[in-house]
Amino acid sequence: MPDTGLEQFLDWGTATTISASVGKVTGGSLEWDSALQHREGIGAQDSIVGGPIVLGGSFDVILQSVAILDYAFRTGYTSPSMTALCFAGGTTGAGRKQTGAYINTLGLSGSVGEALTASIEWMALTDATYSTAPTAYDTDLTWEWYNATCSIDGQALECQSFEVSLNNNLEPIYSIDAKTDNQKRWPDSLKIGSQEVSVSCDVLTRPGDTTIADIIADSLSTDNTISITYLGGTAGTQTMTIALSNLARVSCSEPFVVGGGLVTYSLQFEAKKDASVFSVTVA
Repeated sequence: MPDTGLEQFLDWGTATTISASVGKVTGGSLEWDSALQHREGIGAQDSIVGGPIVLGGSFDVILQSVAILDYAFRTGYTSPSMTALCFAGGTTGAGRKQTGAYINTLGLSGSVGEALTASIEWMALTDATYSTAPTAYDTDLTWEWYNATCSIDGQALECQSFEVSLNNNLEPIYSIDAKTDNQKRWPDSLKIGSQEVSVSCDVLTRPGDTTIADIIADSLSTDNTISITYLGGTAGTQTMTIALSNLARVSCSEPFVVGGGLVTYSLQFEAKKDASVFSVTVA
């Protein structure tokens, strides 16, 4: 019989202990790639070997509990560290578990008519079979668009959608040191790279001349801010605040629209690297 999504699950926890459901997962994947390589020589000589393995996966989720988001952020910037996680998922009874996992990228997206969603991609150090029953579903409420606010440099610009992206630029590290059988191509560790943060917003209120001047002037302002709030979570009474600072404007576009169609302005920002410029808090 073919498998269906009704049989699938994705759980997570800290260290090596699975403790919670990721939530309403809508996409992503668990993937395994042999990194196959050819060793060729003159004549018709070829042999096939495996290359360095990259372990990990990804998921898109309609947010309820936001606890997992905390672990996308590093502690420190000159000597960064992150908390190791574990993920278990796949088909119930025939899943896989990965440990030594770190969140590489985080995306937060919201738009009119939609709930707040997150996209997460992780890298890991181990992979094994997993047959434990899934954890219970999350019962927190979703974070809906009609309970949201968005302020760009202190102004409400009739925001239609936004996307915030965080990249930790993780890199798997390998060596020719002694290895365990059947794990010899796995990474020894994961290096945390520079933190990169970018934001895009689509708005209906026409940006003023100051916005254009900031983009095309001799120097760029790097003190722009964006604040986004949502109401939801436990009993629907928690307030989430997505705060971004030290932003520079990358671009602003005004499309040509036929007839009475709405003109939607697209604003792009980037933050200073390796600085405290992005936070998600819930109270």
